[in-house]
Amino acid sequence: MLCPHCNQKIPNGSILCPKCGKSIQQSSGKKRLPILICVIVIVITAAGSSIFFWLNQPKEKSYQELLNSAEHYLIELDYEQAETLYLEAIEIEPSELEAYLSLYELYVNNNEVEKAMSLLEKAKEYIAGKDEIEKIDIKLAEL
Repeated sequence: MLCPHCNQKIPNGSILCPKCGKSIQQSSGKKRLPILICVIVIVITAAGSSIFFWLNQPKEKSYQELLNSAEHYLIELDYEQAETLYLEAIEIEPSELEAYLSLYELYVNNNEVEKAMSLLEKAKEYIAGKDEIEKIDIKLAEL
């Protein structure tokens, strides 16, 4: 048998090499197995936790989803919830006219003329298109 460190021939049954003094018992990898298992468990736990938190984080609704939900609440006659959703949609896309006009109609139908006028004035600050501004001006003239 040869020493794995210095390649000196050593007698069978020896624990130490007579030349270099190092242990000649070769590690069988059994010492590494528990460490490897711990690393695998930690990686799987971290991945599982990441997936869990990613799946459970609140999802931000898109502009169109907010408009659709608001219209649903209008049908259900829940005007406060519809107003809240229209305002959220306006926050997400302040340059889109649709949410302003829908909220305007809600205000007018509920005799909240001041809110309707204020909303359309705010819309004019964000809306860039000439056609959209003309629509806003027409709605303002109706009030």
